Amino acid sequence: MIDYWTEIEDDYSGMDLEGDCDYAQGSTCTSERGVNYCRDLSCEATINGEKVIKEHGESWCGEAPGTVPHILVDPETMEFENPDQLNDILENYDKYNVPGSRYVRVQCWEGELIEEQCADYRNEVCKEAKIGEEEDFSVAQCRVNGWRSCMDLTTKSACEDEFIDCKWLPGYRFDMTQVEEEDWDEEQGSCVPLYSPGFDFWNEDSSGLSVCNLANVAESVVYETHWTEKRTTIQYELSEAAENCIDNCYALPGYANDASIDYMEKLHRGEEGLDRDKDISTRLGYYCWKDEEENTSKVGTAGVFGSAIACAKDDGKRKIPTFYRNEEWLDFLTERAAALGDCGYKPNVYGEVGQNSTEVVTALFQKLTQSGEPKQKGELKEIFVGDTWTQDDLRTQGLTYGSQASSSKPTGSQRR
Repeated sequence: MIDYWTEIEDDYSGMDLEGDCDYAQGSTCTSERGVNYCRDLSCEATINGEKVIKEHGESWCGEAPGTVPHILVDPETMEFENPDQLNDILENYDKYNVPGSRYVRVQCWEGELIEEQCADYRNEVCKEAKIGEEEDFSVAQCRVNGWRSCMDLTTKSACEDEFIDCKWLPGYRFDMTQVEEEDWDEEQGSCVPLYSPGFDFWNEDSSGLSVCNLANVAESVVYETHWTEKRTTIQYELSEAAENCIDNCYALPGYANDASIDYMEKLHRGEEGLDRDKDISTRLGYYCWKDEEENTSKVGTAGVFGSAIACAKDDGKRKIPTFYRNEEWLDFLTERAAALGDCGYKPNVYGEVGQNSTEVVTALFQKLTQSGEPKQKGELKEIFVGDTWTQDDLRTQGLTYGSQASSSKPTGSQRR
């Protein structure tokens, strides 16, 4: 005959049928079928694809689609504990914080998993920390995403402060000014949110539209013709357009994409002996400052009849272009716009993309007088839609130029 307590122990395997229960240590007294026992309050959870046991009271960040999973920080300073995780966020701006994503906090409470949604539109971000002597107990909180304050910061050091969630993108400033060379690394760029916020972009009255419009850019690309050349229609292929470009050349489609950043830096600093068989400007006057107006680029005729411009030498007044290559220019516009919020057409949590017409570059070609005034009305064309050049691809098709300006403006911002 089987002993009664043996049957009970078999039925209640894993239960503490005797002794004192301790709620603080993860057990509580309960009764089932007339038997009193200490019930284990821990939970079984799946984290990073593995089954783990979480103690009663532990909390952690859920692995919600489109969010950064398990942001591990110091419990006191909120600094990143893992630099690789920070680099992952910085480098994969289009992978995380996508439209429709929302951070979630999960807690083990009395043996059950309880989910808490962080604030909508990613106005809160879930962060977790390890505490205890052995750092084996996790706690998580929904923390305010202070993304609005990032756009007010105008220096790299302030933007990359470890106590705030912003990131620095070298390139355009939001005020579209260009700083002097000595301040370039520290001030020439935009401070944007590390965790891109969300907007009700389908609502015409959404405040998010004004934020997305901060990413719009209008740029003029100026080309020159030789004084002996008639100011009639000229057909430029990319190499010809690049060679004759004298200002903001990086907005010329395909410009310098066959050159490395290192090569372009050497070119702009006047290094001798560089191979010029690339789609780049040979007008070194583009790289100089006017002596009397340091914030105005000098328009010269370097290269014509072999003439040279004095300031093309390294005299400390060289103008650094905002970008070196067209590819670099487009990448900046896309990343800055995506960082500002649910702008453009980036894929949502289901992998669906929005309208590619919200990411567009338009160009207006006009003949200019010597003073820079338009001589005739130009034609506005869309040359880049979504992430693709249109059929009017300026890199492969000859277009009608005179002495011209080209304005390129991504509308809406980029990527939804």
